[in-house]
Amino acid sequence: MAEVPDASPADLRDVWRRIRHTLTSRSFLVFIGRVVLIEFSVLLLLGFGFAFIIHGLLMIAFRLSPHLAPARKIISFLIHPTLYNDFMPMYRFKSWYIPILAIRVATWLLLAGIGTWFLLTFGFCAQNFVCLLTQPE
Repeated sequence: MAEVPDASPADLRDVWRRIRHTLTSRSFLVFIGRVVLIEFSVLLLLGFGFAFIIHGLLMIAFRLSPHLAPARKIISFLIHPTLYNDFMPMYRFKSWYIPILAIRVATWLLLAGIGTWFLLTFGFCAQNFVCLLTQPE
């Protein structure tokens, strides 16, 4: 059995340097800011049910963006609206990855389904902050 050599400290420093560069880059911070803005505005304006649905759909787009063009377009618009999605690499589906991706997408679809069930069961005003605050007693 062949042994895998340990990573040298120089390699680990390079990895941490790249991670730090990515996390502090302007495009990454703008991307995170836009996602947080979407999530909180949907939560505050539309309520929990819609927040579950939007969060589930965004996570599905994140998972599928390396593989499918429509999801790449959504994510690239969130990252930088003026650039086209040429800067995001396109990956092919590997046969071993399809079941894993299906389970991940099904999990986020379940979250969107819970949000839909919540809306259908309790209605719009039972889960919306604005409607709850302005509703007469």
